[in-house]
Amino acid sequence: MAQIAIRRKVSQDSVDQSVTGVPTYSKIIDIIDSRLGSSEFYEIVPARVLKVYSEEADLPIITVKDKKKPNWSLLYSIDVEIIEDGRIINNVHPLSINFIQLPIVDEVVNITSHAGTIYYSAPVNSESDVTANIKGLASNDNKVFRDKNYHNRKSYSYHGDTILQGKFGQHITFSGFPDDTGQYVSPLILIGSNQFYDRNQLIGKYGDIHMPHVHNINSFGSAIEISSGNYMTMIEPAFTDFENLLKPLKLGGDQIVVNSDRIIVNAKRDTARNTQSGDIHFFAGRNVNIGATEEINLEITPGDNTSKITLADANSVNPLVKGNELLEMMESLISKIISFTKVLTDEGEEDGEAVSKKTMGAAAKTLVSDLQKLKSNFLTPTDTNKKGKIFSNKIYIG
Repeated sequence: MAQIAIRRKVSQDSVDQSVTGVPTYSKIIDIIDSRLGSSEFYEIVPARVLKVYSEEADLPIITVKDKKKPNWSLLYSIDVEIIEDGRIINNVHPLSINFIQLPIVDEVVNITSHAGTIYYSAPVNSESDVTANIKGLASNDNKVFRDKNYHNRKSYSYHGDTILQGKFGQHITFSGFPDDTGQYVSPLILIGSNQFYDRNQLIGKYGDIHMPHVHNINSFGSAIEISSGNYMTMIEPAFTDFENLLKPLKLGGDQIVVNSDRIIVNAKRDTARNTQSGDIHFFAGRNVNIGATEEINLEITPGDNTSKITLADANSVNPLVKGNELLEMMESLISKIISFTKVLTDEGEEDGEAVSKKTMGAAAKTLVSDLQKLKSNFLTPTDTNKKGKIFSNKIYIG
């Protein structure tokens, strides 16, 4: 059974051995108490991290059913050196498998023994440094470097906050916001990643190693705010006509605001597990506003005649007219009409008389033939177009 407990000797008063005679009962008790108090017992022991088994490449290879495999049971374990006496202990496991905070090499963790297994807890906050709690700048860790993460700081907090912070400039803060009387009653969840994004705060950080990072939705590469009450999100608009679409202009009350360089929402289609998968739903009790500085694109599966886009009425069977095809048809129609009228006009001008029935009949016959071709080309349903070339086969409007 693994033993990590330490008994440290402490100074004590020596027993006067010159005294002779039979000791009293109380004297015996005093001597025993003084002996028992000669050492201090430590069940939780600080230890320096020597190695972290954080990746597959860190794990030793074992044989499982005649196959060579990484020893996954050691994932997230660490090797340590007990600070008190220099003992090396390998394969120390995290105290909780559901909440793991991996240390880096040279950080100090507290280890304890339970039922013969040694566990470690989160790194000791010796330097108040979210990236590396190590005395001095030197570290033997070859993956996480303090100087490369100098700008990553603890998150500025408010009274009663609960904060989860990573080593690389990200945080989740469960906070509150005051009402009109100054009492903190409104729940607020702040999520941020990439503190390096805020150039203004970087200036102050380089002059003070303990300066925290102040959260606002624009001070991270990506941020989410789930807010309520009087808290106002002051987001920097990405769209030039932002104020015309954003109503109200002051973003307060119960809301979720997301801000990043790119936002992707993807609903995968997996009919093997769920025949109803692959949907994205946006519903609004008032307005849905979409704005962009360059393009807004809606696309469905090319070549699939069952795919469609409906506007204003999800059950609409009224197809939208295609601009290019409509233009082609109208140009052809106008050209045919001009040709017809030109025949009549030219003959009337030359003879100075009314156009003959024969001439008019021939021209009319040609016009009718041309119009029938137009109808056939643009307005007649085909196998690939339900209502003719001029109509969209995928977009319908109510």
